[in-house]
Order: sequence, then structure tokens, then C-alpha cells
Amino acid sequence: MARLYCSKEDVKKYLPPNIVVEGDNPDPNYRNPTPDSVFNIDLNYFVEQASDGVDGALATQYDVPLKKVNFDGEIRYPNPIPEIVAILSAARIYEQKLQGA
Repeated sequence: MARLYCSKEDVKKYLPPNIVVEGDNPDPNYRNPTPDSVFNIDLNYFVEQASDGVDGALATQYDVPLKKVNFDGEIRYPNPIPEIVAILSAARIYEQKLQGA
């Protein structure tokens, strides 16, 4: 199983406002003009794919999968890995949901 280098909340920062993630719609009904357009399982899939892509790019120089490290008491993946994975995930969601792929 691939490691997820960012959270779903990290990806949401980079999604356009017309993409609604499952659970973020305050009034889910058939008359709502903004129905859920990305389900949580799809979001996790895109994060996993982006994490695998980053692992593939880093594998020639570094040991992968990356490990979390301690930065002043905060245990996380090294910067800018979580941001890169979040941007890649949002870009792939954007391509699929808004480009009609």
C-alpha cells in the first residue's frame, strides 16, 4: 500500500470552488446546484497516485517511500513533498472533473 504524503484537507486548498468534496456540501439534495463532485475514495485515489508519482521521481536519488521526520516537535514529511503531492492531486482531479475526461 502506498503512503499518502498529504491529507485530504491539503488537497482541498488547491481545488477550484466548483468542485465539491463529499461531506462538504451543506445541503445535499437533487435540487442543489452544487452536488458532490468528488467522493472521498476518489480523493484518496488521486493522492495515492500523486504520492506514487513523487516516489517514482525520487527513487533514482533517495530511498523511498519517504519517512516522517521530527521538525521542532512536529512529525511530518519533509517540505515541500506534502504541498507537491497536494498540487498534483488537485491538478489530476481538475483534469478529470472539469475537462470531461
